[in-house]
This record gives sequence, structure tokens and C-alpha cells, in this order.
Amino acid sequence: MCKNGDTRNVYVPIPGDLSHTGKPRWDIKTVDRCIAALVEELNGVGELTAGSCCGHGRAPGSIVFHDGRELSPAEAEDLLKRHGLILGKRLHPIDPGRHCQAVHYPEWDEFHAR
Repeated sequence: MCKNGDTRNVYVPIPGDLSHTGKPRWDIKTVDRCIAALVEELNGVGELTAGSCCGHGRAPGSIVFHDGRELSPAEAEDLLKRHGLILGKRLHPIDPGRHCQAVHYPEWDEFHAR
């Protein structure tokens, strides 16, 4: 657990219905440092996150997904393992034709072109 305010900037998906553009896009948001890598990895495999908090030692942590699921960080790590990852370490080769297609938005390319 990290202290409240100990955060890191992370690219996160913003669904179209919550975006000022009306289209899905990626944006930089602050995420608790101790779960930032987990949030990045989840988004990278198509498990799109909507919010997260580590709990800061005062409450259980949680990661909320765009589809409404809410998991503890430990449960989210188990979900990541089912995708073949342990926080950045691949457990098995990925199918290059499938990897990250779920999270590619054209706006992502435009954002990085700036």
C-alpha cells in the first residue's frame, strides 16, 4: 500500500460516454503508485479499468472495470495471470493477431503523434 497522494501518471481508457469528445480515447490520469503497473497491464490486455484505489492501508483496495466488475488488487493479479502475464512478465507467447486489439483507439495514435 502507498500513502494517499503517492501516485504515478498512467494512460487509461476513457469510454465515449464519459469523454468530452463523445468518442473513446486514452488520457493520462494519476493512479496509486503501488498498483499503477497492475492497472497498466490490465488495460494493455483489454481489461479496461474505470477506477482504482489501493486503500492506503485504511480500506481494502479495488480496481473497477468498464464492464462493472470490481476486484481487489490480488484478484486483478489473478485475472492478469489468466492473460499470461505476471506484472510485465509473459507466461506464454501471445497471439500477435489478437494482442491489444481490444484497446486500440485511433485517438491513441493521434495522442502520441503530438
